[in-house]
Amino acid sequence: MIDTARVVAKYCPNKVVTLTGALQPARVRDTDAEFNLGGAIIATQVAPPGVYIVMNGVAYQWDTCKKNPVTGYFEPL
Repeated sequence: MIDTARVVAKYCPNKVVTLTGALQPARVRDTDAEFNLGGAIIATQVAPPGVYIVMNGVAYQWDTCKKNPVTGYFEPL
């Protein structure tokens, strides 16, 4: 997701773009997909131009976070 955000940031400098995903697919009963999608929609409406990764109720600018390979969650640098 960080790599995708890097490319998008290069080509869309004056837009608000949010990237999101889920730890479990949307078809799974206990998924965070719907929550993350709602967060991404809200972030897109209120954030200044930039590329954001929205997961678990937090919107990070793409270049200020990393994915923890142990937990699977994004966290600040």
